[in-house]
Parts: sequence; C-alpha cells; structure tokens
Amino acid sequence: MEKKWTFENSKNVALKCETLKEFRIKYGNAYKHSRKNNWMDEVTSHMIQYKRPTYWTKEKCQEIANKYNTRNEFAKKSKKAYSACIRNNWLDEICNHMKTPYSEKFKWSKERCQEIANKYQYRNDFRKNNINAYYSAMHNGWLDEICQHMKYKKLPNKYWHSFDNCKNKALEYQTKTDFIRNAQHVYYISLKNGWIDEICKHMIPRGDKYHRCIYSYEFEDNYVYVGLTNDLERRKMDRKRDEKDAVHIHISKTNGSPTIKKLTEYLPINEAIQMEKHYYDKYLNEGWELLNRTKTGGLGGSKF
Repeated sequence: MEKKWTFENSKNVALKCETLKEFRIKYGNAYKHSRKNNWMDEVTSHMIQYKRPTYWTKEKCQEIANKYNTRNEFAKKSKKAYSACIRNNWLDEICNHMKTPYSEKFKWSKERCQEIANKYQYRNDFRKNNINAYYSAMHNGWLDEICQHMKYKKLPNKYWHSFDNCKNKALEYQTKTDFIRNAQHVYYISLKNGWIDEICKHMIPRGDKYHRCIYSYEFEDNYVYVGLTNDLERRKMDRKRDEKDAVHIHISKTNGSPTIKKLTEYLPINEAIQMEKHYYDKYLNEGWELLNRTKTGGLGGSKF
C-alpha cells in the first residue's frame, strides 16, 4: 500500500536532504505531494539554494562594449549585452570610453522616441524594429509614457478553448504541418476537443513518413513522369529548382508545359509503392514514353 504523504512526514524526509535535487531523487513521491499541496517552500526551507550564474555579468558586458566606438554600434551588434547594461543600470559606466557623434547626442530625444513609438501597436514590435529608440526611452524613464497607447499581446484566459478562435487561427495556414509548426498549442487543443477535422477542412492534404500519394507529369509530346511523394506541393517547388531533375530537363529542352495529375490520395507506404508500379505500367502499356530514370519502388521524399 502506497504511503500517505502528509505535511509532517514529507517534512521529515526533506530534512534528510541538503538540496532540492537530492529530495526529488530520493523521495520522489514526497517531492511530488509537496509540490501538489504547495508545501514546498516550508518543507525545503533548510535546503541549500543554488542559483544559476548569470552569463551577462558586468565584466562580460564591459568586454563586449570595448569592441565598439559608439552606443549605436553596441546596441545593433550586441543586443543582449546592451540589454543587460540597461537592465542593471551599467550603460553609462560601461560606455564611458565611447565617442558620441554630435548627431547621436540629440537623435533620441523624448519627442523623437514618441514619434517612433506612435508607429506601433505593441511594445514588442517597437523593441524589435527600433531598438535604439526603445532603449533610449527605457534608459531615460520615458518608456511607459510614450507606450501608453500600445496594447499587450496577451490573450484572455482560455482564449483557445473557443471553437471560433481556433478556427480563425487555423484559417491562417494551408496545411496541417504548417498549423502544427506555427501554432502547436492551438492545434492540440483543437485535437483534444474533436474540432480538428472541421477547422482544417480547407487545408491542402499532405502525407507523412508513413503515407505517400502517386502523381504524374504528362507532356503533350507523349512523355510522362510517374512519381511518389509525401508532399505534392513541396515536390512541385523542389522540381522547379532542381536543374538535374528529369522533368526539369525535359521542360527546358521542349519548353513544354506539363499537366500535373494527383493519381491517388495519401496511402500507406506499401500500398503506395504498389500503386506507383500500377500507374507506371499503365502509362507504358498505353504507349507513353517514361521519363523515370529508375524503376518504381522507392519511397520518394522522406521528410514530413
């Protein structure tokens, strides 16, 4: 029978440990229950607390700053070090050796910073696109004032628990792969709620490493290419760029414009291989000249 971890016995075993790591490894269940019941601060108050060393120390920032002659150059080429200086109020001291051109002295006045800030709706966009104006405003204590018209890119709690919000997000993408890559959280909430088929019905179907479709390029001069791929749209683009590709070469030679046909849906690999051979033989029996350099049976593109 599993031991019942009360506050008292969790505290007792925690007292045997010097660090959180030791507590977690030796007494995993006590550690888990302490976290779950918000006892952690109390039961581990005696432990040694380790802090991760800060990479951007004052010495490191000074070392980086010494490479530059102006603050503008420092801000552009070493954004993280410059940000650390701003955050820790080291900037004036660390940049003491730098020259300040006349034009730079007066460039970032409060009025100028406000003018730049007015172009943006969000602070993040302001910082990304005009880092010098942003940090000048921060350093001089103007930032909150000149950004008061801006909105925060923070969505309400449970925003993605709405079918309509998830659907609107899905409409930004043409394939499920792009949806997953760019909005994974939204995708999996939609999947969990059973909405995925409905909100993705506008998308172009694609395969994966387990599924392929069969396609052909038919030319007016009776040449044809039969292929197998997990992503027909990507394969079309790759073929245009590949000068050694058989279809690309034939188009260049004849100035032909092939008809591209998707012959099957995305099928399990073994079935797709059989269907590719079926269509290869079918075109051959109908008198077409095949552009394929190798026999059918390969897996085509292997990337998702």
